[in-house]
Formats: sequence, structure tokens, C-alpha cells
Amino acid sequence: MCGQYRRAKKNWPFGTISQFRKARLADQLLHRADAKCLGDFQLAAKRVAGDDGGCTGEIQQRTLGCAETEVEEQHRRGGVIKLQVEEPVERNEGAPVAGDGIGGRYGGCTIISAFRPVPNASRNSLAAVTVALALLLSFADLARGQEPAPVPTPPRTRLVVGLIQSPPFCMRGEDGSWSGISVELWQEIAADLGIDSEFRETTVTGLFDDLAPGRPLDVSIGALTITPEREDRLDFTQPFYLSGLAVAVKTAPGAGGLWEWLGRVLAWNFWRIVAGVFVSLVVVALLIWALERKSNSKEFGGGGKAYRGIGSALWWSAVTMTTVGYGDLAPRSPAGRLVAISWMFVSLFLVSWFTASMASILTAERLDTGFGAFVVRGPDDLRRIHLAVVAGTSSEDYLRRQQIDYIRVPLKNLLEVLLAGRVQAVLSDAPYLRYSARSEPYIGKITVLPLTLQTEPYGIALRDGSPWRKLVDRALLHRTAAPAWRDLIYRYLGSAN
Repeated sequence: MCGQYRRAKKNWPFGTISQFRKARLADQLLHRADAKCLGDFQLAAKRVAGDDGGCTGEIQQRTLGCAETEVEEQHRRGGVIKLQVEEPVERNEGAPVAGDGIGGRYGGCTIISAFRPVPNASRNSLAAVTVALALLLSFADLARGQEPAPVPTPPRTRLVVGLIQSPPFCMRGEDGSWSGISVELWQEIAADLGIDSEFRETTVTGLFDDLAPGRPLDVSIGALTITPEREDRLDFTQPFYLSGLAVAVKTAPGAGGLWEWLGRVLAWNFWRIVAGVFVSLVVVALLIWALERKSNSKEFGGGGKAYRGIGSALWWSAVTMTTVGYGDLAPRSPAGRLVAISWMFVSLFLVSWFTASMASILTAERLDTGFGAFVVRGPDDLRRIHLAVVAGTSSEDYLRRQQIDYIRVPLKNLLEVLLAGRVQAVLSDAPYLRYSARSEPYIGKITVLPLTLQTEPYGIALRDGSPWRKLVDRALLHRTAAPAWRDLIYRYLGSAN
């Protein structure tokens, strides 16, 4: 058959076979094929229509078989393939469609032919082979042009989210449901990313240890402080809240209003300052009375009565210390005037010291331990009291770095040990302490000092190298920039700052 094709190609009068001529030859072959060959072609066509392009080899074999059968039949009969326009079969085909040449529609495809009849058997053989090639090209194009099957939507991702009770960021209700700042923020992020979440309660250390490869958690939320040590092990998102460490103490009985002010005034620090100033004043008064009672008996002699002379000296010492200087009394002797000059300069220092100390006492918070009062201005003041912290938290890390003694307790027992008197103060995250101080059962029982010891950013923790980090970051930034975020903070903490 290949030799016949080469001989026919030499005698082909039309040069290169164009695509539409190949289609017309395919049209002629379909009309002249016997029932078996047509059945093979229809079977192959059905396979093409239902396949994604993987059955072109079978189509090629069946089509070449049809073409070869046709060529042999034409040689035996010595007949001539006449290329002419035939009317479509009404049962299977639509009406012909007119164009620049002659055409017909088969199976919804328009076929245009522009051939003259070919007068010899060689051209018949060439036509049959050409038809086979045209069919191969047509069905290959059909297979390639089929739409790919739609990819099924993958199932929603389910992530295991670790958390613990840490008001107001994570709180579990009586029905087992979770709420809080971090919980609501994560639920909004999960909705944006199409994530299903399974909340799983764990421990403080489990929030970080269970994010290791092979462990059950995918994400951890709550009041999670971003630290360099944790960042080395995990991936954190951008911070969503800036917090700090605060100190809480047990509220003293009768605290608040006038009684609270009197408690500060009557504290030992106050009496120590008053006693120091008063002793200095008395010493100077006695010294002046001793130097002036004889040389200046009219002003400091007291008419021969010592208590009157000492009283006059105290008056002079007081008005000189306060820089009032009425001028009704004044030393006359050289020694007395020398003491007066010295007292004037010392008084400036005493008045400044008294004013600064009183301002500090009246503005600083007091730790009422039952054994006196302690003023807390910084970490050094914490060294003198008994502290409690939650084990494994940033509060413990802070006290360890500062080398301050403390005891470790679970989070649920932190405020209980304070109320029971086992410790004098507790150190923890400021949002947790302030939320607890304004919630039952701790309203009016604990006081949070207005002192921030260390600023801490909170973030969401993921496994190291997690593919979700950038997606969660993007969703988190959008959520925290919205006005609803400030409303959420205000709802739990009473302040959007």
C-alpha cells in the first residue's frame, strides 16, 4: 500500500493537499464505505467523543484498516472514486450548508469540498490514503480540543488549634464552647481562609511543645508572647496585641477614698520623714536657745523661764526652715548668727527632701502585707516581697532574668494563692489581671498596680515552616485593621488601647 501511495503522489495534479480538501476526501470515504468499515469508524468516533485524547492510536488503526479495504476493493473492481456532492442522510445528518464551494454537515461539523472527479485508479488509491490521513488529523484535533474534566474541589482543611484558659483571650463556657479575643479573631481568620478548626485544650507548655512535627497541634492561640527562644522553635504571625507584665496585690480592707489616703499618709515612710525633719528643727532650736538666752534674753530668755525661751527658739527655727522669716526674732551673738546661716542652707535641702518624699508616698501604690507597707516603683522593689507566677510563662522568664525569687503555681490557682495570703503579690500578663480584677469573683478583692514591667507582643503560633503562616498573616492584618477589632478589644477589656 505504501508503494501505491508513493506512485500516486507523483501523479497528484493538485500539489499540496489543503486541510479542507482532506476533509472533503473524508466525506467521500464515509459515503463509499461498506457497513463494516462505517461501523468501525462510528465506534472509533464514539471513543473519541468520550475520551480525553488517549485513544488516538486505536482510531488510527481502525481508519487505516477502512482505507486499505477501500483501496483493495477499488483495484479489484477497477472502478473510479467519483468525487461529488451527495445529499446528507436525513436520518443522521443535518441539511447541507452552502459556502464558497459545495458543502455538507455531518455530526454538527461543516465539510467543504472543491474537487473535480479523478479519472484513474492511482488517484483512487491516493484519495483513500489521503482520506485516512485527513481522518487522523480531524479526530486528533477533536481529541485535543475537548474540555478537560473539572477538577473536584478538595475537601476543607481541618486544623487542630491548641488553647488554654487565659481570660480574656481564651475562655471556655459551661457548655464547652470557647470565646475570647484570640478565639474570635481565629474564627474570623479561619472563615476567611476556608479552614475548619478543632479546639483542643492543653497545658501552657503543651501550647508550644505540641506544635513539633508529629505532635497533635497545628496552631496555638491565646495570650502567647513572642520571644526569641520561642521563635527559634516555632513560626509566629505578626503581633495582634501589645501587652506587658503587671503586678496585682490583695486589696486592703477599707481601701479607697479617704481611708486609702489616710493609710498612705500614716504609713511608716511618712512618719520617718516627719520625724527626721522635726528632730532637725528641735536640735537647731535648742542650740540657738543655748547661745542666745543670756546675750539676747529679751527674745530667747523667756523671762527667766526655760520653756518659754525654748518655745521662742522653736518658732524661730520653724519659720527659718520654711523660709518665711517673720523677723520678729533674730540671733544677736556671732555664734548664734553662724548657726542661723547654716540652718538656712540646711533647710533648703530638708524642705526639698520632704516634698519629694511625700509626693512619692501619695502617688505610689502600696503593698499591704500585714507587716507594713512596700512601695513598688520597679523590679528592685519586688525583691523584698513574696511573688507567685504561672509556670512556663514569660512572667517566669522575666523574674529568672532579674534573679528575683518566686513560686510557681498553675494559672487557675494564681489569684487564689494571693487571696489566701500565701504570697504578697502575683506577676502576670496585664490584660489577664485587669480583666480578672473587674470580673467575678475578684471584684474589689485584688488591685492591679499601674506599673508595666515589660512590654510583650502577642501572636498566633504555628509549626515551624508551616505553609499557613503567610496566609494567616495576611488575614490577621486585614482583621486587626478593621473597626470591628477595636470593638472586640473594648468589649473584653474596656479599652481599645
